[in-house]
Amino acid sequence: MGASTRCARALIVIVLLGLATQAKGQSIDLEEDVTVDPCMADMYKENCADSCTMEDTCNYHGRCGGITGMCQCFGGWSGAGCNIPDPCVKDMYAEGCTNECSMEDDCTNQGRCLGDGSCMCFAGWEGPSCNTVVTDPCITDMYEEGCTVECSIEGTCNKHGRCRGDGSCTCFAGWEGPSCTIEAPCITDTYLEGCMAECSMASTCNHNGRCWGDGSCKCFPGFSGDDCSVCASGQLNSKPQPPNPEP
Repeated sequence: MGASTRCARALIVIVLLGLATQAKGQSIDLEEDVTVDPCMADMYKENCADSCTMEDTCNYHGRCGGITGMCQCFGGWSGAGCNIPDPCVKDMYAEGCTNECSMEDDCTNQGRCLGDGSCMCFAGWEGPSCNTVVTDPCITDMYEEGCTVECSIEGTCNKHGRCRGDGSCTCFAGWEGPSCTIEAPCITDTYLEGCMAECSMASTCNHNGRCWGDGSCKCFPGFSGDDCSVCASGQLNSKPQPPNPEP
């Protein structure tokens, strides 16, 4: 092929290119080279020497810059490989700062926001928004705020008392001490271990007997029965008669 033929063909290509560009409302400078990205996929920078992928280089937290191949990090991440989490702005939580949470709106002022954007409820409240009242937040035998104090009727209070809300013992009548192990004297008209039996000379024994240490009646002579209400033969009334005075 002669030189004249090659020149003719080159001229035709230039003219056709110019016509196509003008048809799109554009113009070209024939002295300027028409360039395209010379690098293959995931290769960047001069001489296509730097590799970058969203998965490996930017750890899925950014994308590769089109010229340099450096990572351009998404919101909430920084560092050359987008692997350093940035502090989230107010009320934004979780990886990438994508979850919104506020103490006032989301936790109804009865909880606080955790790092993943969920609510951690204060004592006495539960539910995703901390808007459900908990009647007794502690499990069995656990007491006090935070449910950190253990107390049981059998172990802590020795079956002589019950557990209070703070985990201490309230002793039953007749017992005292932190663990209800000290036997206390009974108050008037109460008897037996723990002072659980009530007895009075007037009402229980009908004035015809007195109370024993177990809370039962010890009848005076001439009377019998659990409450000393049964008269012995020859008794005129339910009252014991004083002995006759000496002559």
